[in-house]
Amino acid sequence: MMEEGSVFHRAQAERAPAFATRPPCLQSQFGRYREIILQHEGFPVNPQSHTGLFSKKLDEESGPAVEDIVGPDDDFAALYEMWASRLGSVYQTAHAYSGTVDQLHPARFGCVFNYNVRGR
Repeated sequence: MMEEGSVFHRAQAERAPAFATRPPCLQSQFGRYREIILQHEGFPVNPQSHTGLFSKKLDEESGPAVEDIVGPDDDFAALYEMWASRLGSVYQTAHAYSGTVDQLHPARFGCVFNYNVRGR
């Protein structure tokens, strides 16, 4: 979608109107937009990204969720099942928390994308 020459790329303005109150995102700036998106998603991982918030919440909650589990002798399958049953909710919590990055640290493009790409 964010490749130069893609349908989405071609749907963006080639130049901004002189008096635009909310300037359109321009085809010529696609490299900059891609970098902003990757940072926002967490490539590389940073604390103000979806990946960063997910990792933070996972680190905070996974240890306490399983620290009292003691597996029966060398039955790793049983130990895995005990951990998995507890960590499922931790992963769901971390996933939900990572979604708050859009409000806490929104990706600021300084322009408005054209998402009307049908028929191009």
